[in-house]
Amino acid sequence: MALQIGVSDLEGGGSNNNFANWFQIKANETNAFRVLPPVFSNATTGRWSQFEATHSVWVTTASGKKRPYNFRCLEQKDKAGNITVECPFCGMARQNQQRYDVLKAQMAGTPEEKKKLAEFMRTQVWSFQPNKKVYLNVISLEGSAGVLAIPYKCLISLKAKLLDIRSQFGQDPTGNPGMFLNFKKIQAYKGDRDTSYAVEQYLEHMTDDNGQPIARPKTHMIDEQAMTNIENNCKDLSDLFRDLTASQMNQLLTAMNDPTALPVLLDSMFGEPEKVAATKMVEDAQTGAQYAVQTELKNNEIQTQTNLPQAAPIAPPPVAAPVVAAPIAAPIAAPIAPPPVAAPIAPPPVQQAAPVVGSSVEAMDDEQFAAEFFGGE
Repeated sequence: MALQIGVSDLEGGGSNNNFANWFQIKANETNAFRVLPPVFSNATTGRWSQFEATHSVWVTTASGKKRPYNFRCLEQKDKAGNITVECPFCGMARQNQQRYDVLKAQMAGTPEEKKKLAEFMRTQVWSFQPNKKVYLNVISLEGSAGVLAIPYKCLISLKAKLLDIRSQFGQDPTGNPGMFLNFKKIQAYKGDRDTSYAVEQYLEHMTDDNGQPIARPKTHMIDEQAMTNIENNCKDLSDLFRDLTASQMNQLLTAMNDPTALPVLLDSMFGEPEKVAATKMVEDAQTGAQYAVQTELKNNEIQTQTNLPQAAPIAPPPVAAPVVAAPIAAPIAAPIAPPPVAAPIAPPPVQQAAPVVGSSVEAMDDEQFAAEFFGGE
């Protein structure tokens, strides 16, 4: 199926593909990107940007690298700012923020206490707050296609510049040909609350026929090679992140401190099993002998391999006999029942599912909480 390309609705808000590149704006550097017009399912809607509020759960892979599982925030508010739909992760962030405020008021302000409070804010408050960004499909100055994440206040500057260019040149800078833009992030230091953003035309500098230096807007054509690049590395902006239910988020919060159950639970929700090192029984095709080897298995395979008796992986499949001779009844139920480790995947009882109200943090008063987190200080 050919790549669909639409026309950007610059006045407006701006097929599931794998993509290799996430781009971010670097502070006080040149960040030149060509914003792409609407592609994939948005080719007919004019949507060239997508605002998302997301949460993340991080796990460590077999190689030791950390990878995030991202999903959309559930919280919704009315025009008055009142919460109409609760999000378990946002609720946990608010609860821990209240704990932080109480603890801060009780602390004497020693360097050690400040250090622990900062760690608590980072791990127990910020980590549960939503990450709010606007996403664009772009091509970098080096020719790489991917998704650029920008804050909303940068989008405001971007839209103003796009409309200004169209008014000045009579050309859509996201169209074909398009123009490169420089996304500027002005920041005095990391974490600076006065960080500002601006979007300008990116100019390429050269000399004319008389050897005089000139600067002109850098343009970009979407040719056949660029279309392949976009298909392979960009994303349908309407399908960037997964939707989880409140019940699923509650399960994640319950399993957050269980390094064994959490990856398996994430696999069941995201359908992207993570490969980890494990021992697997292998049969020699010539001699019939069985022996153990170190290999990489997905987490949902690991639970089967490590929890069944050793003979189970090399025995004839128990399902074979019931499939041929027995009706679909009790004999089949035993072979296909999940192994004991699957229990963490099952939804917890309702009283355990409530992430904020039912957490261990909520069950303690402030003194108990301070004693546990600060080691009795």
